Amino acid sequence: MKTKIIKSKRILSVVLAVCMVLGMGVSKQIKASTTTRKTLALNQTYTETWEDDETKVFQFTVPQAGNIDIEIKHTNPVEDKTISLSLYDSNNAEIFRDYRGSNVTLPTYSTDGNRTYYLKVQEITAWDASYYVTIHFQTTTEWESENNDTTATADAITVNQTYKGTITEKDSCDCYKLYIPGNQKVSVKFGPAQVDGENHEWNVYLLNSKNESARIVDSSGINQTYTTYLKKGTYYLKVENYSNARNIPYSFCYTVKGITIKQPKITSIKGSAYKGWFDPNYVKLTKIKIKNSGDCQGYQVQVAKKKSMKGRLANEMVAFENGNSKGKVSLQTSMGVYKKYYVRARGYVTDPFGKKIYGKYSKVKCKKTKRSTYKKFKN
Repeated sequence: MKTKIIKSKRILSVVLAVCMVLGMGVSKQIKASTTTRKTLALNQTYTETWEDDETKVFQFTVPQAGNIDIEIKHTNPVEDKTISLSLYDSNNAEIFRDYRGSNVTLPTYSTDGNRTYYLKVQEITAWDASYYVTIHFQTTTEWESENNDTTATADAITVNQTYKGTITEKDSCDCYKLYIPGNQKVSVKFGPAQVDGENHEWNVYLLNSKNESARIVDSSGINQTYTTYLKKGTYYLKVENYSNARNIPYSFCYTVKGITIKQPKITSIKGSAYKGWFDPNYVKLTKIKIKNSGDCQGYQVQVAKKKSMKGRLANEMVAFENGNSKGKVSLQTSMGVYKKYYVRARGYVTDPFGKKIYGKYSKVKCKKTKRSTYKKFKN
């Protein structure tokens, strides 16, 4: 009986010892995986120490729109330690991931007001090392405010003001909203906020309220200026990373100038008659001289049988190419042979979406056909 009691005590001792060992192992595992949570105030420096394999999460809230710059520095600059930083928003969406080093500064992040963020800092080789942790925050009116990835959340911008932004790792694009109060000539200047000798490339698109888009800055270069004509309305600028432009600040500014599409004046009209070998004979107005000093990218030219512009013979959109210019255009339309042709023209400019903005028509100019030509070619 005594022997059984001794054996039972030995078994119990072994079980207790095993439990202690397992308990120690479990305790260490729990300690290693424990996450410390702490709320930090903005623009204050804290001193933090990490234990072996410890992860800390810092929560902070920004009161209004501005820039966030997060900096963690080792208190002993001689030691080479490594920590990992990741930043998340309140929806657990990742903004920056796994930035590593002994001293780490995250890229500038622009935000709307009244937003909460979480900074996760993990010990890699910095056990028992102490660090200075600072959440720098500064209000600004010249930077974008995330999230502005859609036209619905676009930042409103104004004319003649320079704006800056960055495309982060998880950022699809940046959108800006602008309103054009009337028909305007608009110039957008875009480039990096600071030239650093590297090849950073963005794509910039202009969108209208119908979600039609046109690329106005492409990846072929930087510091580009795009000039176009826009009708009255709401528009959007969308900036995307094309190559090597993530976390690189860019800047842009737009200016406007009123459009002056003046009423042109037709000074002379010349034409030629042609023999139609299989079809009726025809006339082409091959040189229409026009006086015009306003904004103009082409003309709408109409030709009719009467001064009232009834009996339409031609209605052409003539762009300034292939021999046509602001001062002289030629029509491609073949018209019947008549004694008189009445001509009028108006200038136009075209927006990036193919819509034309017109000026007033000129006074009607009459072109008379020579009697000999009329007799020879009339049908």
